[in-house]
Amino acid sequence: PVVARASVSARRATKRERELLELPSTGVVLVEQRVIFDQANMPLEHTSTRYVAERYAFDAVLHRGDTESDR
Repeated sequence: PVVARASVSARRATKRERELLELPSTGVVLVEQRVIFDQANMPLEHTSTRYVAERYAFDAVLHRGDTESDR
């Protein structure tokens, strides 16, 4: 694996998610969709993960790829 692309969104939890995650009827989940790619840019893995929004924090470090090693 060389690259992973992910997106995170928030939404109300489904009834099943509320049951499994022990959430109230107003519970919110963060949903992460991620695809991991190999050296040939072929997908290796796709995941869809739910997190209880109030139990997690999302941190990110972003780099601009304009150095010689990023090309």
